[in-house]
Amino acid sequence: MFRKKNKIVWTSIHEEINNIPELHIKPTREFIPEWFKNTPIFDNPKAVIPNREKTVRTCPSFTEIFNEGFVMVAPTDIFITLNEQGIYSWQTPNEKIYMELHSEAQYLKYANVPNARLVLKLVSGWWCFTPSGYSVRQLPLFYDDNPDFYVPYGTIKTDLNHEINPQIIITNKKDKIFIKQGQPLCSFVPFKRNDKLNLSVESNKKYLQKIQDKKFWIAGSSYRSNYHKFN
Repeated sequence: MFRKKNKIVWTSIHEEINNIPELHIKPTREFIPEWFKNTPIFDNPKAVIPNREKTVRTCPSFTEIFNEGFVMVAPTDIFITLNEQGIYSWQTPNEKIYMELHSEAQYLKYANVPNARLVLKLVSGWWCFTPSGYSVRQLPLFYDDNPDFYVPYGTIKTDLNHEINPQIIITNKKDKIFIKQGQPLCSFVPFKRNDKLNLSVESNKKYLQKIQDKKFWIAGSSYRSNYHKFN
C-alpha cells in the first residue's frame, strides 16, 4: 500500500498484545466473509456457457475491497449489558482494555441512526502511525452479518493523532452482548489527504469513444480470472 519507506505502523501500548499475533491488526483479505468464499463463480456451473449466470463472486469491486486496508479485532472479551431504560454496564477480563460512553447528547439525540441503542468507545490501546499527509478511514466491516453492533465511518489524521479508539454502536435489542476476543470489529484504510479530484460535469462529446470502448470491455471481457484472486 505504501513504498517500503512509507509504511503504516500499528503498535499497542500494551506490550502483551504486541506479543500475541492473533490479536494484531491484519490485512482485510484475512477476514473475507465465509458466505463470499463459499459462493461459486457461476450459479449454474453445469449449464452451457450462454446460460451460465455469474455470481457476485466475479464482481471486481469485492476483490478490491477485500484487498484494501486492515482489520482491528477485539483485543479482549467484552461483555455489555443494557436494559430498556438505557442503563448499561460493561466488563472485560483485562482492566487495561475498557469502554467509555458517548452520551445521547453527543450523537444519538440528534442523528437518525436506525436501531441504535447505545454508543460506546473502545479504548483499544492501539496506536497508528502513517507518513506525513496520510490519514486512515475507519469503516464498518463490509458485508458483515453481525446484528449486535457496528463501528461507524470516520477519518483520523494518523500522522498527527495516533490513538485509535473505535466507536461501537449497539443495534441489537438483546439485554446482553458478548464480543469475543479476536472477533473482527472494523476496517482501516489509509489515504493521502492531498490526493483529491476536482468535480467537473461535462458534455460527453470528447468521451464517447472511451465510453464505447469501456462498454464493449464490460460486455465482452469483464470479470476476468485475475479478478477472482486475492493478493
